[in-house]
Parts: sequence; structure tokens; C-alpha cells
Amino acid sequence: MIPGPHDTRASRAGDIAPLLVDIPTTCRLTGKSRTYIYDHLDQFRSALIGRTRMIDYRSIREWVDRQLAEAGHAPATTPPAPTITPDLIAAAEAVAMSPRAMGDARALALRVLDLAGQDGEAAR
Repeated sequence: MIPGPHDTRASRAGDIAPLLVDIPTTCRLTGKSRTYIYDHLDQFRSALIGRTRMIDYRSIREWVDRQLAEAGHAPATTPPAPTITPDLIAAAEAVAMSPRAMGDARALALRVLDLAGQDGEAAR
């Protein structure tokens, strides 16, 4: 079980990792992967920041890894790269060539075109 941000026990604890997750139980009950657990740790960490003296995030991830290994769970695999479809390329071209596109939107569109092997330089 993952405590919510209202759980003040974690804010008083020096080592919050055991309070965050019972890894074997969470994996068994939910059938979720290490990535799922890490996503929830990210959410919990974001909600808790500022309430604790310090959160040693690396030690939390190491603790999660140890718990998963002891429970016999395989390490999480890297998710597959997203597929760049013709529709995505067309949308990226439209954004990249638009005189109104600025900043991050334009940069993202150009990156998609570069990844797709399209000529992002022509759109610049």
C-alpha cells in the first residue's frame, strides 16, 4: 500500500522507504511492474517534498530494487520506442512550418521530424 501525502508518519521518519511501499505485496496484488511502482513513488515524492527534512530518492529506488529482487520479480524492461506514424509526421510538419508556432512546440515538432528522418532543416 502506498500512503497518501496526508500520512504524517513519513514526515517524521528518517528513512521513509519502508513506509512508501510494501513491494512484494503491491506486485502480487496489482500485477504491476517496477515502472508502475516508480511512477507512484514519483507522485508520492512530489506530494511529500517540503514536508520532510530530506528525501534520498536514490536510496528509495535501491530499496525498491532490493525488495523486487527478494520477491523474485524480474527487472522492468525499457518501454519500446514510440512509432512515428505518417499522421504524426504531417502534424509535425504543419507545426514546424507555422509562423505562429513558438518555443517548445516548434522544437518538439522539429525533433519528431528529425527522428522520422524527414528534413527538419527545411522547415526551419
